Amino acid sequence: MSSIPSTAEISRASFQAVLALYPAFAKQAYGVRLKDPKKVAEAVQRDKWRFEDLPSQIAAARNGETTLAMKDIKAGGLTKDALERLVQWKITHGQFRPFLPGMVRKNDPSVIQQQTALAFETLESSDLSSPSTQTIIKALDIVCKLSGIGPATGTLILNLYDPTNVPFFQDELFAWLFPESKGVKLKYNQKEYRQLIEATQPILERLKVTAMDLEKVAYVLGHKDVVDDELRQKLDEALSQSLSSKDEPETGLDKLKGSAPSADREEIAPKDHPQKTRKRPVGNTSNADEEPRKRRSQRGK
Repeated sequence: MSSIPSTAEISRASFQAVLALYPAFAKQAYGVRLKDPKKVAEAVQRDKWRFEDLPSQIAAARNGETTLAMKDIKAGGLTKDALERLVQWKITHGQFRPFLPGMVRKNDPSVIQQQTALAFETLESSDLSSPSTQTIIKALDIVCKLSGIGPATGTLILNLYDPTNVPFFQDELFAWLFPESKGVKLKYNQKEYRQLIEATQPILERLKVTAMDLEKVAYVLGHKDVVDDELRQKLDEALSQSLSSKDEPETGLDKLKGSAPSADREEIAPKDHPQKTRKRPVGNTSNADEEPRKRRSQRGK
């Protein structure tokens, strides 16, 4: 098995090859975890909903569209059913937290809609530039007022609105970005999330990929010991690809531009998640204080 390259070392070719393995890895990981074929099928469907259907609904609402198919969105925010399903995805996909669904159910549907809509509006306030760290933290504070929603789940909600620039506070992604953190219990606070934002920006810039793509690749790399030998072999082959920059294939963002990668910082969201053209900021633009310890202890992760 090839060693796992760091985010600074992985080539664009390898990244795209690993990304293509995500569906197979997720399905096998669910199988190992859930055992029951029916539950596995439900988890796979929920995974598609989280990465494709729900972000597409949010993007459509953002563009002023209203259709019957947008059942998870109401007045620019999430419905209670959508939030509960999202939390179920999170505890099936990542660490199992049995108390979390019950805490989320305590929220009034109108409050969920209002807080998520306000958080989305806050991200949108960045106009044509990608949201600064300060703006992301401000939006995070808004969704974290909901019962059961801490920084980890809160960033998952924000990622739905801006899958290009806002990373989900995912265990596997944090471990890949900060390998020295292995064995260290995360606090899931804003300080750690600001570190994650700063660390993701260079890889998103260099590979011209989205935060959602980065999340999927981190998941694959984090589950290499869970899948069967055939998938591990495919991962090994994917990681062995090391092309020079001029020979590397186009990414999804490049193809949307209709040309080869350019030297400027303009990026466009993936087809499934249409968004405004954005430019990534460089570095951290915020010194926002950490969420009070007392408040964090009363929320989910």
